[in-house]
Amino acid sequence: MALSGRLLITDDMKARKLAEDSGHALAQTTSHLFSWLIFKGRLGDSDKATVIAQHQSIECPLAPHFEKAYEMALQCRLNSGP
Repeated sequence: MALSGRLLITDDMKARKLAEDSGHALAQTTSHLFSWLIFKGRLGDSDKATVIAQHQSIECPLAPHFEKAYEMALQCRLNSGP
């Protein structure tokens, strides 16, 4: 499967490592996407709890990563100025 020029988003760290090891530079995590959406204002503060709850409902242990991603997005937004 050719992934050239396409973004791969995964929660599976083995899949991410495999993508990176095979030269696919555009591999990112779901928490990275979440952070970007918060930073760009596509998701708001009230969406954070919903996203975390949805992932917890499918037994996906990403809550700590989402919390860190959320904090980083807010810090980046603060640092980026008006």
